[in-house]
Formats: sequence, structure tokens, C-alpha cells
Amino acid sequence: HSSGSFDLLGIGTRRTIHFLNGYAVWVEVPDLVDGLPRYLVEESLLSFSQMGQLAESAASKGGDLREALRELKLIPDEELAPVLESWIAHELQKGLDHRGKARFERSEGFTHSARIQEVNPIRALWEGVYRISDDEWFEQELSDLDGRPVGKTRSFPRLFGYLGRDPRLRTVAEAIR
Repeated sequence: HSSGSFDLLGIGTRRTIHFLNGYAVWVEVPDLVDGLPRYLVEESLLSFSQMGQLAESAASKGGDLREALRELKLIPDEELAPVLESWIAHELQKGLDHRGKARFERSEGFTHSARIQEVNPIRALWEGVYRISDDEWFEQELSDLDGRPVGKTRSFPRLFGYLGRDPRLRTVAEAIR
């Protein structure tokens, strides 16, 4: 439930995921084309030429991608918030494959001028785990726990909702409950 910045540092790259009270609220990528514009192209929401226009417009606005999208009318206003939330979740999920250093620096809040989009990191990371794994991986992880005592911790009530939603883990969650 902390606020701060989580930096993913790789060779020649850096991504900063900003958190406010435990929620991912924004992502900074130094290369404007590499962040949101690239994601929009990968999701077939923009063409390559629009990606360049967006990055150029955002650069002229001090890196404000949201304002550049609005000005260029590349994504309808009513779709902008869900698209930004999807992008932030995508960036969180990319962190699961991160190779390199990482650091978290606590702060009192989010002080950037960007308007935030709150993304639940636990839900986003669970979805990311499902994308990079298969049922055999889950079976192996669960079988490794066979014969070990498992019990509830103080965080169980918060996590139960996530465990209970997944059909592969529902029976485990019910057994613990």
C-alpha cells in the first residue's frame, strides 16, 4: 500500500512505474515512442505513422501523452481511460520478464502533473502470470507444496478474492478457507 517509484533498470533502458497507495498510477519511459505509442501499435489501436505523430506531439507538450492523444483525436475520449489502464497493466506484466536491476523509492504521493489511472497491481500481475505460464507450471508449483502445512496469514482475507477467482486455484483457496 506504499506510494513511490519502482524503477526497472536494464541495459540502456529504464522504466519507472509510479505507485500511489499501492496502486500503479502511471509509467514513465524515457523514449516516448517505446512506451504508450508502441503499446497502441502492438494492440492495433494506432498505425506506425500515428505512433510517430503521437510521440512528436507529446514531445512538444513536455511528454504529455494523454494530452497529445486528445489533441490528435487518435483515441476517443471515452475510451482513453480504459486504454491507459490496459497500458499500465501491460507495463506491470512486462516487469515479470525483467532482466536487470530494480529499485523502489518511497514517496509521500504522486507529484507528477500527469493525470493518474489507478491499476490494481495484484490483479494485473496475476493476469501476467497466466499469460507467461501454462497449467503444467501451476501443477508443478502446487505439487511442490504437497505435504507442507499451509495456513492463513494476516493478508489472506485480501488475497482470497484473487485466489478465489482463478479456477485453477479456487479449490486451494477453499481448502485454506
